[in-house]
Amino acid sequence: MKRSKEITAKEKIIVRRWLDMAKSATTLRRVLCLWLRINGYKAEEIHEMIGWSVGQVQKIQSTFMRHGESIFMTPGKGGKRNQYLSGVSGETAFINTLRDKKTGMIFLKIPEIKRKFELAARKPENSVAASTIYRFLKRHGYKSYQLNDGQRVFSN
Repeated sequence: MKRSKEITAKEKIIVRRWLDMAKSATTLRRVLCLWLRINGYKAEEIHEMIGWSVGQVQKIQSTFMRHGESIFMTPGKGGKRNQYLSGVSGETAFINTLRDKKTGMIFLKIPEIKRKFELAARKPENSVAASTIYRFLKRHGYKSYQLNDGQRVFSN
């Protein structure tokens, strides 16, 4: 069986620094794969602690040995393909179409806003979650209020 390469002192410092800097659960698990190896655990033990397969743990460890700390610098999700509306200007224009001219409030129910949002974003019907609409309105400073007749109103 092939012996695994030892982690150098410089690499230990890098892993320790990333242990403090990890912002997502995935990055933290990657760092833990290495941190636990530094502390003497085998891949079979690490996979039970982290919840990943043995192969995934070994892959993270070997990729770190080949490429260094670049395995922690993964790009975030996003980009043109994952955007619903093009930037802030597109979102602002969409909000303006929903607003009541006199009060500045939005008197539409979430399914109606969702339908209009899907049309504006050129997405198929029911492809946008209702939580996306709530986050969208919150991002633009709107708070939700329930009226006596059961209608939900958004105002900023």
